[in-house]
Amino acid sequence: MAAGTMAEQLAADGRLKNLRALILVDMVVDRCLDILRESNSTAWLSALVFTSARELGYQSSFSGGTYPVEDDHTAFLKREVPAVDIIDLTPFHSYHHTEADTVDKCSAHSLQLVGGVVLATLEKLERSSQ
Repeated sequence: MAAGTMAEQLAADGRLKNLRALILVDMVVDRCLDILRESNSTAWLSALVFTSARELGYQSSFSGGTYPVEDDHTAFLKREVPAVDIIDLTPFHSYHHTEADTVDKCSAHSLQLVGGVVLATLEKLERSSQ
């Protein structure tokens, strides 16, 4: 299901109001993981993600440079749902979506690292709502 469609469906049936935040994870298995601060994301949520990465010692993979991305989180932002796009654009202008986009370019470690950051961010979100 496309994100726009999902956001529309959640808005139509009233469930969108139950969303506290959306964390989008996209293109994060690259061997040379370099997560930029996606500049269209909700600032406080993006800061929470990068704080979590720093606290876990992953700041070298979460460089913090900024870059705007129109991605699946945009449909939620338009509906005023706080959203962050955790995305690695490193392969975007090289092998991404080409025949060279193969499994040997992937890293389980990168996925584990990003998963840890997402879990730490969710924990912070949960604590802040209590």
